[in-house]
Amino acid sequence: MTEAVAPGLVAKEESVMKTYGVAIAATLLAAGPLLAQEPVQSGRDTLRPYTVAPQLQNSSEIARLLEDQYPPGLQDRGVTGTVVLLVQVGTEGQVRRAAVWESSGHAEFDDVATAVASSMRFVAAQSPSGPVAVQIMVPVDFKLRQDAPAAPQLTSYDVKPALLNATEANRVVDVLYPPQLRASKIGGRTVLWVYVGLDGHVEVVRVMESSGYEEFDRAAGLASRVMEFSPAQEEGEAVAVWNETTVTFLPDGRSTIRP
Repeated sequence: MTEAVAPGLVAKEESVMKTYGVAIAATLLAAGPLLAQEPVQSGRDTLRPYTVAPQLQNSSEIARLLEDQYPPGLQDRGVTGTVVLLVQVGTEGQVRRAAVWESSGHAEFDDVATAVASSMRFVAAQSPSGPVAVQIMVPVDFKLRQDAPAAPQLTSYDVKPALLNATEANRVVDVLYPPQLRASKIGGRTVLWVYVGLDGHVEVVRVMESSGYEEFDRAAGLASRVMEFSPAQEEGEAVAVWNETTVTFLPDGRSTIRP
């Protein structure tokens, strides 16, 4: 458990750890006139006019999914990249199909971006006669987050963050236990730093001490995302703090996540 330090005192953690984030943006496939490309049963494409472009509704959710699935091998090496997807958006704003239009040069980035695209939700494009299906290009940037907190700092507080959903968090750890390691009866322990925001949600996760297994470390990071806290407080005001969290994987079903 992270301990409070004296008011006004900030203890800096010397270890340098990487924090990653994902930015997404949608751009229209067709340039110039406002045209939508809609496949027809004959196999040929028909261009129809539209007046309102599709708008991505759940960009925060998609960014979180992409960040959670940042390929661990590339993450450890600090590799970044951009995938451009060709996304077909239907008349109800649903994603009908997504494919790589321009590769990042890393198959892992391409695969993650394509898989997550199915969870995108749009406000459908509009034509004079109503909603119309379109194809758009969606760039997905896997990159270092410039706006994330710096290396972990222990900030003063007088009320510790309290975990509100321990039962759920522990259940998720067990669900995410890597199947091959469980079958081999291999256990492990990953120590994380989690950054608990002003609203009590986990905003950033970093591996402080690896289990020695990439699969465990990845599962620990994903499990920690479901944790919900009452925020730390300093003189009655909520403060964002780093909190040490230990995730223990035991093949006998007693896996735990402890802040």
